[in-house]
Amino acid sequence: MSGTTLPIILAILGAIAAISAYRGIGRGGSRFYQLERDALLRRASFTLLAAIVLFSTSVGLLVYQQGNMVVADEVVEATATVGAAAVVTAAETPGALEPVVVENAPPTLQIFATETPNPDLPTLTPTPELKNALVVGTGESGVWLRPDPSTEGEPIERLQDNSFLRVLPTEMVEANGFEWINVRTIGGQEGWVASIFVEIVDE
Repeated sequence: MSGTTLPIILAILGAIAAISAYRGIGRGGSRFYQLERDALLRRASFTLLAAIVLFSTSVGLLVYQQGNMVVADEVVEATATVGAAAVVTAAETPGALEPVVVENAPPTLQIFATETPNPDLPTLTPTPELKNALVVGTGESGVWLRPDPSTEGEPIERLQDNSFLRVLPTEMVEANGFEWINVRTIGGQEGWVASIFVEIVDE
């Protein structure tokens, strides 16, 4: 909304109020009954007062905004004058643009070369994290822990349901229709168990 919009709106409202007051005075003068005439004239008087207030407010706003615009223009001109005078003074002052020597300069940064790793030193390999597992789904008959991923050969021991196992970091092997997983029992026995009977408990 521009600065003159509000004063214009107030002036329009004042004109409407003045027209309404004029019509009210005309209607009041044509009435024969004293009470009805007084009521219409009183209402017209209030409407005329509102019109005067609206016109006065719009004129006051216009005067106020005009004064602010004049002050703003004077401030801009004064700022431009001061800036120009400062530029001229700086140009005419001897040594005004001479560089200033700083005695306490910060220390020079020393960049150290990155040390090249020795290829003869052994590389540290992180220890693989073992997973915990349980024997499940054997129907209380248990499952054989075998020395090799195969149903052939002599088994090591029978593991019952809910037996605790540690899964070793060895890839599973598929053989004899099963996928075999390398595990270690609580007693320290290592071997292979069919993966369908092993449930990982800490994925």
